[in-house]
Amino acid sequence: MKNKEKKIAIIGFGKLGSALYYELKSNGYTVNTIIEKNSVTYNKIKKITGSHKVFKSINACNFDKCDVLILSVKDSQLEQLVKEINEKGLNCKEKIILHTSGAKSSNILKIKGLFEKNRGSFHPIQTFNALSLNNQGLLSGIFIGIEGGKEFLKYSKGLIKSFNSNLILIKAKDKELYHLACVVSSNLLASYFSILEKIAAKAGISRDKILQVFKPIVYKTVENIFNFGTSKSLTGPFERGDTDTVKMHLSKIKREKVFKDLYLILGKEALDLASKKDSITLKQKKEIERILK
Repeated sequence: MKNKEKKIAIIGFGKLGSALYYELKSNGYTVNTIIEKNSVTYNKIKKITGSHKVFKSINACNFDKCDVLILSVKDSQLEQLVKEINEKGLNCKEKIILHTSGAKSSNILKIKGLFEKNRGSFHPIQTFNALSLNNQGLLSGIFIGIEGGKEFLKYSKGLIKSFNSNLILIKAKDKELYHLACVVSSNLLASYFSILEKIAAKAGISRDKILQVFKPIVYKTVENIFNFGTSKSLTGPFERGDTDTVKMHLSKIKREKVFKDLYLILGKEALDLASKKDSITLKQKKEIERILK
């Protein structure tokens, strides 16, 4: 059976599940079953999905006409969902079952009758900040981390190709570190900007203008990083070995533990980048290292 002939059930119509639904629909895939426990979301789905069968629990539906099950629930709910599937006694012999967790591997899919070759994890390296009510193209032109059995990989590669996206193969043992990298690239980036807002506010910049003020320098820095790499994009006091400026910065945040801890950690990394760039001498590096202790 060809990829687009397989009928799909999505369990969990949250921020990722809803985006996935619209991307699948836009690319000619058939989603014939949706399961969503949240009452508010469930009522929204009933209005927008038309003829698709929508249920509040897996016990309320029959999966006989589903060839692929996509488990798009929170990491903390995944193990319980697997338990419920086992309790239902679902015939999984010919089915492909995948989950969308970034941190969990396919090993969590210990489902009776499910062949190892048919299970896997399918994690879009993308941020989803709200429920999708139409196709916003969030799964197009991105990288998707996949890991699992032979038949799952074959199916997933077809999905990714139809999404006009790219794949990255992850080993099951590396999923947790892979997910950490994703968190640093997005979630902690938001935290970083929150700290930027607090520092800028202390400098007297109006809170409603802070992100607008720093947007050009942020965008240019990110552009430089993607074009030239991290070390060649480094500028500022660490790149030029400016010990006086580093001392001054630390004097201003000595009573601000969060600001200081972040400055020390990122400052040490900036020193390593400066050394790699060969923009400072060994003497300058050692002097700033002493300041950062």
